[in-house]
Parts: sequence; structure tokens; C-alpha cells
Amino acid sequence: MLRFLLVFLLIPAFAKAQSITDGLGAYRIGITTASTINTSLFLEEDQPRVKGTLALSCPHIRKFTATQITIDEVLLTNLSLFFYNDTLFRISCDYSDTLRRIFRPRLGSDIPLPTVRNRRCLQRSDGFQVISGTWWENPTTAAMVIACKGYDEHCQAKNIVRLTIYHKARAALSSECDLEPGYPFLEEIDRLLKQ
Repeated sequence: MLRFLLVFLLIPAFAKAQSITDGLGAYRIGITTASTINTSLFLEEDQPRVKGTLALSCPHIRKFTATQITIDEVLLTNLSLFFYNDTLFRISCDYSDTLRRIFRPRLGSDIPLPTVRNRRCLQRSDGFQVISGTWWENPTTAAMVIACKGYDEHCQAKNIVRLTIYHKARAALSSECDLEPGYPFLEEIDRLLKQ
């Protein structure tokens, strides 16, 4: 009976100890494998390319995407799961207000990232793009929320906010790969973090 009571009392402590920087729902950084992905919910994309090339792929990386999926009763959009040697090392999705309200309290203190303001659209006097964000980390993983607002180089208005959770060592090993070509502003923040 005492053993049961002790386990019962420790369950809330374990639940609070599970950090969002370790994953989302059942998708855990360093634990989830590519073979466990439900292919009826996810589409496996072509292998990412080495940055700056068209022909060289990154054979050690697999990418699965879902336009919409519900995890822990939260609707996630544009979710991408990245696997390094078949182990999940990066999760990226749109950062909705619902996701912010639920998970922001779990993240704890954040570190603000520098704001970048670039003129991307030369045909407009207000053709700027502003990139800002916040960052959280633990010894092995990190999470960041990056917002991109303004105009891109094609003068298209953008208002995108992305959550990215990743394993720091495996992200460094895969830094030569263009993991999310549709979100070039993530590269801009990555360059700032390396300075």
C-alpha cells in the first residue's frame, strides 16, 4: 500500500517534469523512431537537400509532414517531423494561439532573440520583414518560437509564427541540410544564434 501511495504522489511531479523542449505529445525528441509514424496521417517528403545544391541530398535525414493533426486535443497545422538516422530530432509546426496558451506556461522563462528588420520588397516603401522570437533550452534540447511579419522578396505579405523543438547536437550535425526551404526566415535566426 505504501509503494502504491508513493507512486501516486510522484505522478504529478513526473508530469510537470516533462518539458515541451522534449517534444509534443507522443512525438518525443531522441525517442520516437520513423518506423512508428502513422503513414495514413503523415506524408514522407523527399530527402532534404544540402544547402545551396540541387542534386546533393541528406541521406541520414527523413522528413514527415502533416497539414493538420490533433495532438493532446490541440490542432496543429503544418507539422513537420525530422528524423536523423531514424530517430526524431526536430519538430516544427505553426504556433497557434491555442498552442501558445497551453504550452507557454510549461516552457518557463524564455530568452528573447534579437529582432531582425530587413527590407525584402524593394517596390514598396514599407517593404520590410521583421523577424523576432524567443528561445528555451535544457541541456540536450531547445525550443524556439519565431515570428516573421511583413513582406518577402516577392512583395507578398507574410505573417507566420513557427514553433521548432530540436535536439541540439543532432541539429548541429544536420546544419548543412536545408530542412525547411519554405521558411527561409528560420535560417536568418539560425545565423544570429551562431554569432
